[in-house]
Amino acid sequence: MSAAYEAFQREATEEKAGTLGLAGVRLEAALAQLRAVDADPDRQGDRDGLVWQLAELTMNLIVQSEACGLRRSRDYVLKFYSVPHEVALRLGARPPQRGREPARFARR
Repeated sequence: MSAAYEAFQREATEEKAGTLGLAGVRLEAALAQLRAVDADPDRQGDRDGLVWQLAELTMNLIVQSEACGLRRSRDYVLKFYSVPHEVALRLGARPPQRGREPARFARR
């Protein structure tokens, strides 16, 4: 392989590792924020939005891990970061739209 290609590969690997680390830091910060909300009964109104944000950050970390070649990282991420079960249940889902009625399905 050429030196230029090896340098490119090295730089790409460093970029992936940096992005993966940043995704982990963001998830840890949001988890700390959820613990703070849980500890303060006056802040419970913020909780649902924070749980949805955590689901998105968790999914971002899982996808980034897979992009770095770490296969089947979902279970590892959930366990390593102690992601609450209610967050894990929302992985891949979209938060409900505020002010909109949920879709109702007609029975046949």
